[in-house]
Amino acid sequence: MGTRSMVTEGVAEQARRLRQVTAALAWQPDAQLSYLRNLGPAALVDELAFRFEDAYLALPDLRRHGLVSDDATWLLVAIDTQFEAMSNGRISLWSEKSLVASAEWQRIRHLARQAVTLLARQCADTED
Repeated sequence: MGTRSMVTEGVAEQARRLRQVTAALAWQPDAQLSYLRNLGPAALVDELAFRFEDAYLALPDLRRHGLVSDDATWLLVAIDTQFEAMSNGRISLWSEKSLVASAEWQRIRHLARQAVTLLARQCADTED
């Protein structure tokens, strides 16, 4: 019981975390800014990307356990790719103003909304 249930619980926690951080990326800008402010005065816009990246690292394990579909994977990879493109010397994209108004952040939110829908559906399918 020990190791298998611990791995299962760990993987389930990774899946939950990935859904949560992806959901935060899908929120409207005002909710994202409120979330960042609740993290503390030093939390910057890039914290959204850092939290996604931390959870995204578990994607291979989650796929191996059948917790993330191919379609959801494609969307999560697209989010990661968008963040990489935004990080290549484009400091202005990491401001609150850009979070609210830039096409790049709008794309992140659009992809994240689609991914959250698929991740929630995948979670419901595995719980049945």
